This record gives sequence, C-alpha cells and structure tokens, in this order.
Amino acid sequence: MRTIARWITAAALALGATFACTQAVAQDQQQEVAKLTGFWLTTPHPELAIRPGETEAIPLTLRNANLPPQRASLEVTGIPDGWEWTLKGGNREVSAVIVAPDATQEINLELTPPETASGEGVPINVKARYANQTIDLPLVVKLSQAAEGGLELKSELPALRGTASSTFSFKIEATNHGAEENLFSLAANVPEGFQSRSSAAMARKRLPACRSRPGQART
Repeated sequence: MRTIARWITAAALALGATFACTQAVAQDQQQEVAKLTGFWLTTPHPELAIRPGETEAIPLTLRNANLPPQRASLEVTGIPDGWEWTLKGGNREVSAVIVAPDATQEINLELTPPETASGEGVPINVKARYANQTIDLPLVVKLSQAAEGGLELKSELPALRGTASSTFSFKIEATNHGAEENLFSLAANVPEGFQSRSSAAMARKRLPACRSRPGQART
C-alpha cells in the first residue's frame, strides 16, 4: 500500500509540474502576441496655431515595432503657395529615414507662413512610404493673429549731460504687450563707481517690482 501511495504522489507531482510548465508557456505566447508590431508616424500636436512670419517646428516621430529595419520616404502636401517649409533630421534637410527594429527616429517639419498669410485653418498631410505601404498623418495649422508678447521699454531722454557730482534721472516707460498681467523690475548696468536705483512714478519709496496689466504702460 505504501508503494502505491508513493506512486500516486509522484504521479500527482509530475502532473502538477507539467501543468505549471504548460501554463507558463501559454502565458509567454500570449505576451508575445500582445506586443505591438507595426510602423507608425505620429506627432504630439496634430492641430496647432502659428503666427504669420514666424517659423514653427512640428515634431514628427517614426516608430518601428518588431519589424526589420524600415526605410521610409517622406512627402508633405497641402502647403499653400508662399509658405516656406522643410523637413529636418539632425539639423539637416532630409527626405527619407531608416528606422531600426524597436527604435524611433525624430524629425521636424519647419513651417514659415508669410506675414500676409490669412485664413482659419490650413490642412497639411505628411506621408511616409515604406515597404509598399503608406502612412498618412493629417495636420491642421491655424494662423494666430495674437500680438507678440513681451515688455517694451522707452526712454524719454536717452542721453543726459552733467558733472561728476550730478544726479541723472531717466524717465522709462514700460509697456506690457503680453496677454497676461506681468510683474517686472528694472536693473541698470552702470560703470564701476556709479550707483543706480529705480522707482515707480507717484511712488513715495523705491519699489522692488511693478505689476502691469495687458496693454498697460508704467513709468
């Protein structure tokens, strides 16, 4: 009886080990099937706005997943007449790239609409041709007429004369051309031995910084 019991126990252990091994192989096969396989052309922002007269670089990514090395020829269509554009990879113009297995290649589509450009949206299409197949990446470029942000400084009298003991006061007007309220402070780069300070007009004491609303001019 003991011999029979030992035989049954050994058989049960063998069957359990076989089942565990079979289950592990099945899980590995499922994981292999679950892996993405293919070739993609993507961009993080397929719809964007740029200002006329300025150059915008649109990042494009070519990804190769579990395929042999792929050579992709690139083509851009839909760009209006008068716009300047180029495809760049590694700071040089390119028209094709090779993507190694399980790797990506980054390129930029640089667009420069003329300053006279107008319209709500321009549809542009980027194609990548590889291994007798074609990938299309549609883009929509909108033209933004928003004023360029920043702070403009103007001096009422840019040059003054005096003696070594004179105190010179320059009236500076700061205009906020941005779309949001800004906090700014003034600092002067003066020769060695000179002293400088800044204060806001109508202020009784020196202010470390001033707030300026969009379009507001402060003195």
